[in-house]
Amino acid sequence: NEILALKLFQGENFCKLYEYSFDDKVYIMERIVPAHTLYESALRNERIKIAGEIFKGLHKT
Repeated sequence: NEILALKLFQGENFCKLYEYSFDDKVYIMERIVPAHTLYESALRNERIKIAGEIFKGLHKT
């Protein structure tokens, strides 16, 4: 679920999860506001490379 994913990737290309409650179905996480979207700030091949690096970093051993 989303909370488990946020806990696993705490601060690694993801926002930080500060508090959560399964009972209340709420969570408090870091707010992230990008200065530029990936689409605006890079050429197509660069966007593909950046996205690939992010997805590669998601694989935990």
